[in-house]
Amino acid sequence: MLLVASLCAGVFVMILHELPKAILYRRLKHRYGKDEDKKFENRINPVHFVDPIGLIFCVIYGIGFSKPYYYRMKEKKWNQWLGITGLLSLLLQFIIVVAILKFGFHMNSSLTLYGEFSISYEFLMYFLSSYAIISIGMLITNLFPLISSDMSLLVAANQPIKFVTLLRNDYVIKMAWMFLLLIGTMTSMCNAVFDIFMR
Repeated sequence: MLLVASLCAGVFVMILHELPKAILYRRLKHRYGKDEDKKFENRINPVHFVDPIGLIFCVIYGIGFSKPYYYRMKEKKWNQWLGITGLLSLLLQFIIVVAILKFGFHMNSSLTLYGEFSISYEFLMYFLSSYAIISIGMLITNLFPLISSDMSLLVAANQPIKFVTLLRNDYVIKMAWMFLLLIGTMTSMCNAVFDIFMR
């Protein structure tokens, strides 16, 4: 049940992380882009944002990554808006789910269920708790200057020369992210943030 709940939570977090950015990008492109850029736009498919490998990481570690919409990084201001939108979407998801757990179901950080509950109720608790952990985990991942992260959009907007450096060192940054994940540092950070908000 926990596995299915984690998979469902991961899918929702990924879609709701990338979808606002994709919608914002399409609107900016439609309003300010050139006519030739508008001709070849495909419809936004939310399933496209689900990264299978990122979903596996979400289930195992509670920390993953989504598959971003294709952005043409032409305008610095656009990149900044997109990066901020992505980070805010994850933060907002986390805060909303924590508020539901804390004030709606009166849960604390231990997430202990007392008494007998229906399967649907238990699944909902697993889903919401997984959702909170995955959303904050994905937020921490997007604070890393990975090429596909929201932080890279902010770097591209404010320091284009440093963004070129990030492109060259993307493999090293990914290895550093993986190392911190495998030794449990990032999981500990997620749990610490979750505990603080659930007090």
